Parts: sequence; C-alpha cells; structure tokens
Amino acid sequence: MNKRLSHLFVIRKHMLLAALGLAIGYIVVAMLGIFTGDLIDSMLNVQAADGIWQKLGLLLLLSLVTLCLSFFLTVWIPQKLNLEAAVASSEVAISEFLKMSLRVFSKKKTGHYLNVVTMAAFVFSGVQIAVSVEFLGGLLAVVVLAIVAFTVNPWIGLLVLLYIPFYLVIIDYPSKKTNEILTESMKKRESWLDIGRRIIEEKFSINVLRAESYFENAYEAANDEYFLYVKRSSFFTALSKNLPSALSNFTQVVAIITGVMLLSIGQMSVGEILAAYLILSVLSEPLDTVCSVKSSYLAAKADIDVYLEHEKESQEPSGYEKLWNASLKPARKDRRGNSFSYFRRTRTFPYTSSQHSTRISRGGKRFQWLRQVFFRRSFGRLL
Repeated sequence: MNKRLSHLFVIRKHMLLAALGLAIGYIVVAMLGIFTGDLIDSMLNVQAADGIWQKLGLLLLLSLVTLCLSFFLTVWIPQKLNLEAAVASSEVAISEFLKMSLRVFSKKKTGHYLNVVTMAAFVFSGVQIAVSVEFLGGLLAVVVLAIVAFTVNPWIGLLVLLYIPFYLVIIDYPSKKTNEILTESMKKRESWLDIGRRIIEEKFSINVLRAESYFENAYEAANDEYFLYVKRSSFFTALSKNLPSALSNFTQVVAIITGVMLLSIGQMSVGEILAAYLILSVLSEPLDTVCSVKSSYLAAKADIDVYLEHEKESQEPSGYEKLWNASLKPARKDRRGNSFSYFRRTRTFPYTSSQHSTRISRGGKRFQWLRQVFFRRSFGRLL
C-alpha cells in the first residue's frame, strides 16, 4: 500500500499549483454564495436599499469571473494534466518493455503486455493525477469551506461538520464493491484481449483449417464472460457517480428546513439560509472529488499493481549485463533519461596454435541482416 502511494503521490511544482488552483476554484464559488446572501439581507433592509443596484451589477460581474475561474481551475487544468500524464506513462511502459529480458518477457502472454502499455498505463496516470492534484486540492477546499461556514454562522458550520462524515459513509460502499468486481475482471480482460489477438494473428491458419466456428465460439465465450463483469462494474460506477448529487440535494433541503426553524427563533437570517444552501452545494463538489479519488484508486488497484509489477520486471537483470559496453555513446535515451547501450562490438579469441589473436565482430555473417534493420539515422551507428 505504501509503495503504491509513493508511486502515485508525486510532488512537483506544477502539480502543487494545480492542486492550489483547484481549491481556489471551489472557494471562490462559495464566497460568491456568501456575497449573494449578504445582498439578500441588504435588499430586505430598507435603510441599505440605496446601493442595491451597484451590488447587483457587482454580483453579475463576480458570477462571470467565478464561472471562468471555476472552469479553468477545477475542470480544464486537471484534465490537461491527466492527458499529458497518460501519454507519458504509456511511453514509459514501452521503454520498460523494450528493456525487459527475454526470460521475463516469455512468462506472460501478448495480451498482458498490450494491457499494460495501454489500459493499465492510462489508468495509472489518471490515478496519479487524481491523488497528486485532485485529492490534495479537494481536501484543502473542504477544510477552508468548513472554516468559512463557521465564520458565516456557527449553525452552518455545525451542519457542514455533520454533513462531511455522513457523505463519506454513504459513498464508501459503492466504491468498495466496484473495486471487488474490477479486481475479478482483470484476468477476464487479459483473456479477452489474448483470444482477439490470437484470432487476428492466426487468421490464415484458421481459414486453412476451417476452424472459424471454433474461434468464433471461443471469442464469444470470452466476450460474454468479460462483459458480465463490465456490466456489474458499470452499475456500481454509475451509482457512485450519481449518489453524490442525490445526497447533496437531500442535504440542501435539510439546510433550508433547519434554516427556516432557526429563522423563526432569530438565530439565522434569510441571507444566511441562502449562504448555507450554496455552501453545501459547493461543498459537495470537493467532497465528491476526494471520494472519487479513493474510489478510483480502489477500482484501479488491480491495474496499478499490473503497471508497477511491469516496472519491477523490467529492472530484473538478464545475466548479459557484462556484454554491454558502457564506454560507447548511448544510441538513444528514454523520457526518464535511461540509456540504451550497445553490445560490445568485438571480442578477442586466441588461436590454439599461436599467440596471435583475432578480433571477431559480433555483427558477423550470422547477424549480417541486423545491419539492414538498425540504421545510423535511428541509432547513431551500426551494430
């Protein structure tokens, strides 16, 4: 668990700024709600009616600014980081695959590696951004909004404190169930990818042997078995996505009822009721972000394990490390700065009848065809 989190939580300047921006985006919307509540109280106060139109114009301007800030800070920037991380993770997975020894490579099927460099890599990067940016920013926003709620009215702050654990408990079950189903479906997905790959690669043999019916039935069986888990996972995923909005609507109704009761005894104003309604509405978004990060992590735990295992396997020694010539310039470097070195170009073998030696090239006649594959343009020099 700690190892996974150490890989997922990445401390970088642009990610910390994105997390701070995410929190600011939520807080700005809440402050707009508080300003709206104060405006309502001003409208109900006859003595303060002179500056109402200026405040209405300011409210309209703040609404437009808040809308733009909320979109860029809470939607676009995290999505942009997610896309960039997905591409980088897939490229890293390919680099690690190319460095993997044949001994380790032969243990797994092709479908497994296709799954790693595509689906698992994309899922890993998505959870990495969610943990490093969305979780941190959402948690900061929840803390600040709770403090703001207490400053507006202690009753609003108390309602917020009761709402947070209630929300977390209700959302927890669907995320756990989704994780259980997705863990079971990992092997089914690899089998499904493998049978599809086998049919495509062996089409000629299948047609010659007239085995179309057999492979159609095999693919249909693997397809049905895998998508049964997909349907169950989709149900609980949809439940996890729609339950937060339902809880938010329910809590807002409770806030209005509570506010009316407190208004009747002089403990809350009309503007504060509106502010409580809007704060709870905004609070559901960072809470949903925090919970979705947890559910995304649990749902993607199997993919994360596969990706990290792939990274570990790529670092296992092949036993041929002494054949690499570290003095030669690297042919190329991957995104992490790891170099691909050359094999030793020559090796000395002594004659049995003399003291002379001959240098036999490793790229001799037996491997002459390699010269037609690895060009100077790609690798800098021929083997």
